[in-house]
Amino acid sequence: MRRYLYTLLAVPLVLLPICMMIGWWAAMECVVGPVCGLLHYQFDKLDHAPPDLDLVFLGDSSLGLSVDAVAFSRLYGKPAMNLALAGWMFNLPSMYNMLLHVTRKTKVRTMVLMLTPHDYELLESNRVDLAFQGVVRTARFDFDMLLWSLREYHIYFLISLFQELSLKNIIHGIKYRYSYIPYNYKDEIVNDYQPGGVNRYVLAGELVPLETIKKQFMVASRRHLAALQAIGATCRTFGIRCIYSHGTVFEQTARNSKKMIMEINTMVKSAGLILADPDPVFIRHHELGDSVNHIAPQFKSLFTEKIFARLRPHLIPDE
Repeated sequence: MRRYLYTLLAVPLVLLPICMMIGWWAAMECVVGPVCGLLHYQFDKLDHAPPDLDLVFLGDSSLGLSVDAVAFSRLYGKPAMNLALAGWMFNLPSMYNMLLHVTRKTKVRTMVLMLTPHDYELLESNRVDLAFQGVVRTARFDFDMLLWSLREYHIYFLISLFQELSLKNIIHGIKYRYSYIPYNYKDEIVNDYQPGGVNRYVLAGELVPLETIKKQFMVASRRHLAALQAIGATCRTFGIRCIYSHGTVFEQTARNSKKMIMEINTMVKSAGLILADPDPVFIRHHELGDSVNHIAPQFKSLFTEKIFARLRPHLIPDE
């Protein structure tokens, strides 16, 4: 009887660490979730980057949907790579991880970090947010990156890390490792990024009328200031010219959020990054896509030109 009880106790003690390893492996490998295809696509580009790269973009969907890297390279006269992710999960801590990966894969001269102010709208009362799940996925099994996040964010990061031990992750990890054939993530990409939704941005079930927009972003959280400062420090260490540009935002929303944007500008300057412009890239009413931060797909070429014009004085300072 005693031996039987010991056996019953031993089974979960053996299975628990195995399940934990599978769950964490599935999270770091990013085998499940709507953003995994995009993450694999961007890492694949970075893995095949040339040894020297003049310009790399890091940022969120406002970057991915509005900057065509091929068209930008033609305007710039030098090659540019766009590694945009999705800001709802891959926030500033993930951008720090991505910058470290860039420095290990290629020698880059200029980095442009482009984020919509919406990414800073974090409730300080929240014990954890999706940005830390992005950290796990962008760490790519680099435990120095994970330890940095643990050191800077403590309980926030630990909670997120243990959330990755979900049954869903464990099941998908087993399927991926032993029987699941990985999908072709490139099928999810259109014009170098995941396409935006087909519907225009709606509020209360109707297309947003210009005269009734009242939305504004909340006060900018300083939770990820440590990551922003770490990005600045990394730029100085590797001699990278690092430029910060606000992403695209519906014009009226940006004007209603002026105080928040000024707070972000203060944080950017404190991190030692070059602020390209104190204002976001404005989206007019007829240019709105499926979000207050997204342009409609047909305007990507136009916004690539707008963003190049904004960045040009900092990219080509002698002209």
